[in-house]
Amino acid sequence: MSSPIITVSNISYSYQEAGKEQAVLSDVSFALNRGECVALLGESGSGKSTLLNIIGGIDQASSGELSIQGLCMSEMSEPELTLFRREHLGFIYQLFNLIPTLTVFENIALPLELADVPLTERKKHVSAWLANVGLEGREAAFPDQLSGGEQQRVAVARALIHKPTIVLADEPTGNLDVATGQKVLSLLTTIAKSTGQTLLIVTHSKVVAEAADRVLVLNHGQISEGSTGYAW
Repeated sequence: MSSPIITVSNISYSYQEAGKEQAVLSDVSFALNRGECVALLGESGSGKSTLLNIIGGIDQASSGELSIQGLCMSEMSEPELTLFRREHLGFIYQLFNLIPTLTVFENIALPLELADVPLTERKKHVSAWLANVGLEGREAAFPDQLSGGEQQRVAVARALIHKPTIVLADEPTGNLDVATGQKVLSLLTTIAKSTGQTLLIVTHSKVVAEAADRVLVLNHGQISEGSTGYAW
C-alpha cells in the first residue's frame, strides 16, 4: 500500500487572548491517502478552518508535524513553502475569493501565470477549463457580473487548472443554494476523482459528507473518524 499523501501528527494550535492561552486544536493526528475525498465536519469554532489553513501552509501549528508527499512542511523555508503551495495545492473558499478587478479568464489563469506558463498555453488551458465548468463565452466577464454558482465554478477551475496533487476546500457550497451547491459539489468531486487528486472539504453539509469517501469530525479541538450519521 502506498504511503499517505498527507500525514498530520499531534498537531496543536493555540493563541493568546487577554493574557490567556486559547486552545483551538489539541494533538490532532490523521492521514489522507492519494485520491481520497474526505469531509471534515465540526461545529462552528471547532477549528476546521484553522486545520485546513495549517495543511495549506497559511497558518503555522503551535506544535506537531505536518508531512505532505513525504516532505516535512516545518523544515521548508518561506520561499520553498510558497513554491510548494503554488505547485501542489489548490484552494477553494466559501466566499469564492476571486479577484474583482480580473476577468474570468484572468482569475482562472492566475496559477499558470504565477508558474510562468506562456500566454498561448494559458489560453489553451483556460479554454478547456471554461468548457469543463460550463462557462464557455464568459471569459471576459468580471466576478460581479456572475451569479454565486458561476463564481464558485470559476473558483473550482482556478483551483484545479495547474493540476495540484491536493485540493483544500473550505465550505465550498456554504454560500450557495442547495441546488447550485449540489452542482458545484458534483463538478468538484467528479473532476478530482477523475484526475486522482486528494480532496479535503471542510463542511457543515450532510450532502457533501455523503459524497465523501471518508468523514473526519473535529470536536473541542480533537479529531475522530466519523460518519454521515454525524449529529447535524
